Amino acid sequence: MLFNHYFDAKAHRSIQYRKQLGWTRDRFPQLHNQLATDITPGELEQVLKPLSPGARNPVMRCLRAVFNHGLKRGLVLENPVSRLDFVERPRGEVETIANQHVAGMLEHALSQDLELYLSWCSVFSAESGPTANCKSCNGRTSTSLAPSAPL
Repeated sequence: MLFNHYFDAKAHRSIQYRKQLGWTRDRFPQLHNQLATDITPGELEQVLKPLSPGARNPVMRCLRAVFNHGLKRGLVLENPVSRLDFVERPRGEVETIANQHVAGMLEHALSQDLELYLSWCSVFSAESGPTANCKSCNGRTSTSLAPSAPL
């Protein structure tokens, strides 16, 4: 199977990339029993049709890479993905949230929804490093931050 051949060739890539490959491969079992040379752009269009534009483009990029690998190795004669169109998605502006607003959001979440608070601490810390707004977590879990536990 071409997909498995590509997957094995990319063993050196990141775990995240290999997960995406595996997810894409497993998402389309109807293609598993076909020879890669027999897969047409029309068949790919049909399996991609139910996907949202946000999901379709990454899947198409993955499939394009797999078929390009097949072309490079002489396993297929053409890449059916090259005859499909990627969905144009307008780029929106990125909005920056002021530190005071983030602090207010975290305070509200801490008082109302502990799981949301911990989730946001992870997001804000990952984006900008450890923040003063989330230092009260100190790596504790939701159990240790339960209302009865002191911060």
